Amino acid sequence: MNFAIHWYIDGSHQIHEDCRGQTGSLVTFGAGAVSSSSNKQKGNTKSSTETEIIALHDKLSDVIWMRYFVECQGDTIDECIIFQDNMSALSLEKNGRMSSSKRTKHIKAKYFLIKDYYDAGEVDLRYCPTGEMWADVLAKPLQGQLFRDMRAFLQNCSRDYDDDLERQEDERAHHMMKQQVATVTSSRECVDEQSQRKLSLGSKVTPAKKENMRRRSNSPKCVSWASPSEVSSKKIHNDTQELIRSKNMDRRRALVPSH
Repeated sequence: MNFAIHWYIDGSHQIHEDCRGQTGSLVTFGAGAVSSSSNKQKGNTKSSTETEIIALHDKLSDVIWMRYFVECQGDTIDECIIFQDNMSALSLEKNGRMSSSKRTKHIKAKYFLIKDYYDAGEVDLRYCPTGEMWADVLAKPLQGQLFRDMRAFLQNCSRDYDDDLERQEDERAHHMMKQQVATVTSSRECVDEQSQRKLSLGSKVTPAKKENMRRRSNSPKCVSWASPSEVSSKKIHNDTQELIRSKNMDRRRALVPSH
């Protein structure tokens, strides 16, 4: 089995009160995130380029581990790509000394490490627009349609997914199911019918057994003795459950943004 591993790693510059950045990352094999994280960076940075490089440097061990883990399962990896939305950071990570200057000398150990893995072919580095940087929602607060697009890719759900609406529909379906279940007979033994037969035949029954029969006779009748209306109620119950299962399947198959 051949497949691609796509990482989206993003860094938000000086987003905290102490002017530290935030790293957001996710990895996907197709639709939805297999793993995602959002972590505050441990040090301060001078520029957004440095923030992006530190973000990738901090997640590089996870990227390499994921590749080795998949290969150890016997699978063949077609590509292992890291997407970033900062061209300056990509230039330093790919070119190393050729793109280095006095302003970036203090972080050269980080991007030189990334360059070693890039030159060895362990990872590939590519640019993607900020609007398609799906880890952006893990690095900074987003609102509106942009948030819904990011959430759709991350959770593999539809863009117009509404938590409150889905919760109301689930509660309505659950309430309907409980009403139908209350009218459906169970498949327990027909103890009531058997007890009545024994008593009508005049068999010798002790007082203790009579009390036990009386208690068991309160249990629901079995399906085999159900009336046509009870059988119809059971059919409605089954149809309701099938509708809920179909709804859940449609939700999982919801389209996600292409990348």
